[in-house]
Amino acid sequence: MGYYTDQEQKDVIAKNLVALISSSGKDQRDISIDLDVNPPTFNQWVNGKAIPSISMLRKVAEYFNVNLSGIIDREADLAKVIKPSESELKLLASYRKASPGIREAVEILLHIEKN
Repeated sequence: MGYYTDQEQKDVIAKNLVALISSSGKDQRDISIDLDVNPPTFNQWVNGKAIPSISMLRKVAEYFNVNLSGIIDREADLAKVIKPSESELKLLASYRKASPGIREAVEILLHIEKN
């Protein structure tokens, strides 16, 4: 993996935060308030100007329901590091048990394109 310079680490964290914020459907200000972080401070993290403390990185990872690697790794594949909630796991199990017709209806409803 190699070592990052300080700016490279800031950029990696910023890129991953932007992706997590985007997938959350919330705005930066709301998230900063939820995390009990001053919005300008949170904005510095998102813009790659500063790095949160390790304890705050853990809090941010928990907030977004991801592993710490989902925040700090350059090659973070957010589809792999986001931990599904209990409800999401139940939905997935139900989908897998459903008849082909129901599965197709769900895919249409969710605008899921087939590979």
